[in-house]
Amino acid sequence: MSNPPKQQQRSRMVAAEDDPWISVSLLAEHTFCPRAGVIQHESQEEDTGEEQFHSGRGRVRTYYALEEIQKALSMWRKRTLWAVGALFGSVVFYGLGAILVRLSLGSSPSQRPPYAAQLSACSSTCCCLVPVSLLLSVICGFLWLNVYLSHYRPAVRAIASIPDPNHTSSQPVNWWALLNAGFESRRLSEALRYPRWRLVGCPWRILVKGDLRIPVFRKRPSRGTTGERLYQQHYARMAAYCHLLEVCEGAESPYSIIMYGHSHNGITVPNQPGTRKTFHDSLLATRKTISALGRVDPPSPHHLNKCSACPHSWRDRDTGQSVCGERFTWRPPNIRDEWDR
Repeated sequence: MSNPPKQQQRSRMVAAEDDPWISVSLLAEHTFCPRAGVIQHESQEEDTGEEQFHSGRGRVRTYYALEEIQKALSMWRKRTLWAVGALFGSVVFYGLGAILVRLSLGSSPSQRPPYAAQLSACSSTCCCLVPVSLLLSVICGFLWLNVYLSHYRPAVRAIASIPDPNHTSSQPVNWWALLNAGFESRRLSEALRYPRWRLVGCPWRILVKGDLRIPVFRKRPSRGTTGERLYQQHYARMAAYCHLLEVCEGAESPYSIIMYGHSHNGITVPNQPGTRKTFHDSLLATRKTISALGRVDPPSPHHLNKCSACPHSWRDRDTGQSVCGERFTWRPPNIRDEWDR
């Protein structure tokens, strides 16, 4: 008696032939705000597994592969050795030149060698190169030490840890701890597609270990605890990634991981029935909104506080226009309004 309702639950998700393809990023944006979803759809941006507007000013280089760190260490080591060699050569040539110049100047003018003037100029040049080479040696050495202390040592010293696949509550995780526990980080060459639901998505990374396929998403960096808070759109996105991996690769995806900004810290999102229902409802709502474009646009949000921090509502300082305002012919509130008062 329980099979008919389950079959009916599945059948409502099947897309018609004329239904649009829905990307996971579009799904997440629409879950946050239908108008944001429309903007995402019309921009035709592909899903990259990173929250939109993730990259900003003052971006900090963060390594997610030990090979990248070792490559950076090798580069700065070579540059440091080159700078030290230049410093040593400058000191040696300056010393030899100074001795030869002193000897040549001690003789009578008629007995001075014809290259005395050139030797003096070369010695002066080497004297100028000494502080430059010293500065370069210090800078390159400092950058090598920074990569070693800030990136390499935390990566190799992270204690291996694997979340329980059956956990039901979110758990904090560390990127290096997962890799040291045997997970392999993989990037997809192309997006995952599920034609039956017309769903397409590409996680930022996939952690592989045995039959496990754990999708990883990178959340935009934010200041304070707000940057670590998860919302409905995040749960819908992560459940969608898990579903794509299960149906496209036949793997187990009991949970997903959200990384915080440019850090190596994140949190798991268990693939629970409630999370999957959020994903299913959001997919149906997104499909309905996109199918109706051209006939009707989604209304403005019921809670305008969503608009305050939305990047689509940020207005240009010169024109005073925003992407959302121009698309839907209105003036959405923005947090910068408080700054301008």
